[in-house]
Amino acid sequence: MRGKVLVVDDIEMDRDLLEEILDKDYGVVKASGGMEALELLAREDLNIVVVLLDLLMPGMDGFAVLDAMKERGLMGKIPVLVISAEQSIDVEEKCFELGVSDFIRKPFEAPIIRRRIKNIVDLFAYKLHLEERVEIQAQALCNQYRLLKEQAEEMEKDKK
Repeated sequence: MRGKVLVVDDIEMDRDLLEEILDKDYGVVKASGGMEALELLAREDLNIVVVLLDLLMPGMDGFAVLDAMKERGLMGKIPVLVISAEQSIDVEEKCFELGVSDFIRKPFEAPIIRRRIKNIVDLFAYKLHLEERVEIQAQALCNQYRLLKEQAEEMEKDKK
């Protein structure tokens, strides 16, 4: 099954354009605002491979979405690319401090969007795979340590 891209933007034309660019490679789910995005994340979090997030939206803006994702522990599991017309370096820096994987300024070019999303999705998949492997190895080492400790205790008992 193809992974899904969550496109969060209050401008319908931007959501539709991103869907058109991405629908050959990914399933696309769209949200017109922050609250809707969080509801979709709650339902679809295992299927979403990347979030494309606009910052300036009425109601819950992109920063509030990032804060909520961080609170829910999603920032390390789902990459977020901010796509915004915002030109301020301070805003871009704040996004990266909040855990955003990339920042793309509007207007954007379709081939660049496709490539950057593919790169981020592939990188995150590899990162998650490595984290899983490290966890398996750490668990194996803990089990071996426990077994060695038990064997050492048995040998001490046998000496007495």
